[in-house]
Amino acid sequence: MSAGQGAGARPSAGDIVDALAGRAEDVCRKYLSKGRKVGGYWLVGNLANEPGSSLYVRLTAREGRAVGKFNDAATGQHGDLLDIIAAGEGSPPFPEVLDAARAFLGQTVCRGQANPRPGRQGGRARSTETIARDIHRRSHDAANTLAERYLRGRLFAGPIPYSLRYDPRCFYASGADGGPAEKWPAMIGAVTDLGGRLTGIHRTWLRKDGRGKAPVAEPKKTLGSINGHGVRFGSAGEAMFAGEGIETMLPVHMLDPDVCVVAATSSEHLAALILPAGLRRLYIVRDRDAAGMGAAATLGSRGEQAGVAVRMFDPVENDLNDDLASIGIGGIARRLAGVLHPSDRGLIS
Repeated sequence: MSAGQGAGARPSAGDIVDALAGRAEDVCRKYLSKGRKVGGYWLVGNLANEPGSSLYVRLTAREGRAVGKFNDAATGQHGDLLDIIAAGEGSPPFPEVLDAARAFLGQTVCRGQANPRPGRQGGRARSTETIARDIHRRSHDAANTLAERYLRGRLFAGPIPYSLRYDPRCFYASGADGGPAEKWPAMIGAVTDLGGRLTGIHRTWLRKDGRGKAPVAEPKKTLGSINGHGVRFGSAGEAMFAGEGIETMLPVHMLDPDVCVVAATSSEHLAALILPAGLRRLYIVRDRDAAGMGAAATLGSRGEQAGVAVRMFDPVENDLNDDLASIGIGGIARRLAGVLHPSDRGLIS
């Protein structure tokens, strides 16, 4: 119980997260029952409780890393025990997630036994793709919203791409850093496959005036099936520009809204980006860090093996959005013109 909390008061979200950490293995046995314990981790296929070992939950504290934090190596998704409970309960509104966590903490757990509730069909959690689609469906056009204000603050000019949307009250689980769970405005990026099917989302939580990212521990997170896919701008063609972040790739979209641009959302996902059939020329926009350089090299090698002509484009600063502030869109255009294949000289004005 937190200091100053009355004897009859309900525990806060932070108190619940702390209590869940002491029962991390039991949470996993209940909500991720198709997994198994291996050393200090619980391994399972994904948040939908499918068999496998892609998702791993930390069961013991080590090197300052919190108990109950999970990562999915296949999708890049990460979160905490409240996120696991939310997925297992069918992603109800957050107050119901807290109620489920309180109920869990107040009962004896039957190891390996599922606990179906309304919102779960046949005791099976909805997939993270389904949850991502629900969030995307609730979002709306980002024009004239805090998402647009955020992008203008990052010096993006021009119409807001259709693949970027806005959720004025997007749930953020801040339990991992001890604070209360809250809802913040968020820019929602649609992650799609080569056929245009929504496979996941990228969320950027924003300050409540839209002037920058929200003051939370992890203001950017993905959800759903991300690996190999990306947030796309423009139309598919023989040439494609690929990079990590949404803000990093928007300057290319500014130069030509029709050119094919893909933001893979992270260095890991950039390395794994699926290249379309018929692609002839691939321009990789590198971030100036070890992870970014390594991911670009991996993707470039895969492209060359597939018979694609690959060219690298390095920013002057850390990434292309930083260049937008330092050398402007004209400076980016002039530097980019120096790496374009002769067939693509007309793409970037």
